Amino acid sequence: VGPAATGLGEIFMFTLSPEPGARKPDGTAFTTFDLHDAMRWIVRPQLSQVPGVTEINSIGGHERQVLVTPDPVMLRAYELSMDDLRAICADCGFSHVRTHIASGNVVLASALDEKTIRRQLEEALHDHTGRDIAVLVRDAGEMAAVLAANPFAEANPSHTVAIFLDAAPAADTIATATGLADERIALGRREIYVEYPGGQGRSKLSFPASRTGTARNMNTVARMAELAAELEAMLS
Repeated sequence: VGPAATGLGEIFMFTLSPEPGARKPDGTAFTTFDLHDAMRWIVRPQLSQVPGVTEINSIGGHERQVLVTPDPVMLRAYELSMDDLRAICADCGFSHVRTHIASGNVVLASALDEKTIRRQLEEALHDHTGRDIAVLVRDAGEMAAVLAANPFAEANPSHTVAIFLDAAPAADTIATATGLADERIALGRREIYVEYPGGQGRSKLSFPASRTGTARNMNTVARMAELAAELEAMLS
């Protein structure tokens, strides 16, 4: 507490931390992202209503970085440019919006959860195009994990893809694949990894799950993970 006689007036400092053993509804521990969200959306708004409080500044924690992957085929079909996509993200209230190559890759910061981000973007894309465009969302940690879990790390990254899904791939995904030649397939948490030794364009490989997902080669995955890490460092 600073003396009231100074130009600073009275300054109070506090820390926000979970109680020992506290867990979120999904059973996982609270992270610095959760504490940042609580400070921004719960504590700060309530403190700002206290008489005499003039300013509230927070130090530490981490703002969520989110990677968004709309279906690039749909974007091209509806003539939706990356400029349009950035503007739509900004209009939704997301910050630090950045795109990577013209295939629907977006990095942004938001305190909202995955489902809310996805819903807002899909609704905004529908309003803009009049069509339904699916959006898939991963946070920065998940994107880094997808890159680290690549089971074909020794293969050509431009011939290896991660197919991002909304849920875990079915256990029979590999067994039900058709047109399999020399490709290799592995299942991830919410992804399917595929190596195409001869290139994806020549492959006849097909499996039902791939129709509801969107694929990115490992070069793109690595770059998106890098962009997310840069944004995290800037915001921390």
